[in-house]
Amino acid sequence: MDHRPLPRSYRVLARRLAVVWLVYTLVGYASLSLADPVHGISPLYFAAGVAVAFVAGWGPGMAFGIAAGPATLLFLTDDSSLHVGLNVGWLVGLVWIVGGALQALVAGALLRRFVAWPLVLERPGDVLRFFLIAGPVASLVASLLSTAAMGAAGLLDAGQWPRVALAWWAGDTLGALIGAPIALTLVGRPREVWAPRRTTVGLPLLIATVVLMLSIGQVQRWDRQREQAAFARDAAATADSVRLHLQSYLDALEALNGVYIASEQVTRDEFQRAARPWLRSLQGVRAMGWHERVPRSDWPAFEARQVAEGMAGYRLFDLGGKPPAGDEAIAMRYVEPLAGNAVGLGFNVLSVPQARAALLEARSQNQPVASGPMRLIQETAQQKGVVVYRAVYAG
Repeated sequence: MDHRPLPRSYRVLARRLAVVWLVYTLVGYASLSLADPVHGISPLYFAAGVAVAFVAGWGPGMAFGIAAGPATLLFLTDDSSLHVGLNVGWLVGLVWIVGGALQALVAGALLRRFVAWPLVLERPGDVLRFFLIAGPVASLVASLLSTAAMGAAGLLDAGQWPRVALAWWAGDTLGALIGAPIALTLVGRPREVWAPRRTTVGLPLLIATVVLMLSIGQVQRWDRQREQAAFARDAAATADSVRLHLQSYLDALEALNGVYIASEQVTRDEFQRAARPWLRSLQGVRAMGWHERVPRSDWPAFEARQVAEGMAGYRLFDLGGKPPAGDEAIAMRYVEPLAGNAVGLGFNVLSVPQARAALLEARSQNQPVASGPMRLIQETAQQKGVVVYRAVYAG
């Protein structure tokens, strides 16, 4: 077996690829800390500039290390725009990986074609062409490919695509314009040209970059705080509106309770006149009713009394139409409006678990209590409703 060491050129290539992967991952992770939470787009993606510098300084073979960077970031970040189902997530992620490497290769090829080589950037024309190619031109590659993949995967609709693509392009462009010169002072060739620029170009840009990132981060925190304050304010206003709306239902219950407190025997006509104004003003109320507690020994007389008052066929019954079970029934005696709700007359609410629990609690606490969702006796479809009970005490 041949144990000869790898040629020096291979070892250098391997070390450079490892450096490219590590630097891209670290810079990319820092850049994504500024990303918006919806689409994961950073306003300053410095890794795009680092990628251009590595390809320009160390050659197109660095594209493999660049591709490894986004692949690592996919596992380090929880980007909801990419992790949407295994198939969709890997499709978009693969395009992002390829797009980042391809963008750096396109930038490197165009720089070799239109900028004097080796890349020393000493003439104004070369500097201008460098920034145009490394920034706005090359940045079209990843932004268009990645957002197109997101659209094809259903993560973007047609209306969102231009805005998201522009944001992606702008983030890569600004990142390249700032990040590429900094990185070139470390990996640019010829070294004797780029090394002296570390203090005159690289360090000032690096300091400005840190200040810029901190400023953007602070502005984003202020924006989040403002949004949270606005949300809390809107939530409080909505809660107050709901509270007032619910209070109107409770006011109606208390008004009917007052009718029974003021009169020892409320007639059907009196109940109707007391309930109708509330039914006209309250939205979403199906009916208002009076349920009367009837001991088993009084069932026949109670039914006969209702028939005598004009409610022909009035009888007590449990859920499912069966005769009541138990020693007492709490039966619907009055209901308004009668139309559409008459089927509930005589119904024993103790036969419905949700109604029974709410009614017994209301009776023990002397407070209005809402039932859990249940299918109302007069409901012909499968829609569920809620009943609020208020106990009225004799004497």
